[in-house]
Amino acid sequence: MGNDSPKSSMGMMILTDGQVFGEVEEVTEPKFSKEALDYKQQYSPSKTLGRVPGWGSWDGLTFKITYTGTPAQRALLTDAKAGTKRLWQVIMPPEWVAADGTYDGFQFTGFLSAVEPTADGSGVVYRSFTVTVDGDVTVLTTRAAGLTTGFLAVADDESHALALSPTAAADKYYYTCEAYKSSDESLNSNTVTVTPTATVGTIRVNGTVVTSGVASDAITIGQNSGDKTMISVVVSEKGKIPVPYFIEVTMGISAYST
Repeated sequence: MGNDSPKSSMGMMILTDGQVFGEVEEVTEPKFSKEALDYKQQYSPSKTLGRVPGWGSWDGLTFKITYTGTPAQRALLTDAKAGTKRLWQVIMPPEWVAADGTYDGFQFTGFLSAVEPTADGSGVVYRSFTVTVDGDVTVLTTRAAGLTTGFLAVADDESHALALSPTAAADKYYYTCEAYKSSDESLNSNTVTVTPTATVGTIRVNGTVVTSGVASDAITIGQNSGDKTMISVVVSEKGKIPVPYFIEVTMGISAYST
């Protein structure tokens, strides 16, 4: 037998068409139910109804996110109003491994059927969502290959390489780096690009497809010292659990030293 110790769902993630949503809370996975159809057996000695299974159905996926007004978060409301169907995926955190050594996630086609903003004037702003399942839910147990050599590189708009911590590797999923702050515009980091490498699968940086080994479009970062900008990199393969990576870019206090 494998290790059956309890595992935490902390870091569970929801993706739609390769766009990963962070700060997800209170996830309720779709519940499967099967109709029970009555029938009468004329010669039953007990004269009781029999039952056979009928149609199956899935309840909706529900979750809430810390709302920060990012374009991806705002697009969810647009999708809900338009009734747009997308591929939804729910995955456990990358470090989560089942007792038999496999991984865990599921995917389905669905559409947003409810969006509920919550802002009480004193606490964190949330939005709660319900996704209606169209058809069946597919269980995923095999993970995509993810990033390969040379993994990830980050540079700012002045071509300064930003050092990642820890050193980039396929099995390291969370990174930090520091951008340069200077009164001299030629030494300041206003935007960054991410260059990811993967030999198989589709790579998306903040939800936009990027060619392996090619820099992403420029990503605007916060300009005040201490501002943090989160960037997602997701490697997907058909029928497999996508592998997400995150880069936290912090605006520093020092200029680039030439």
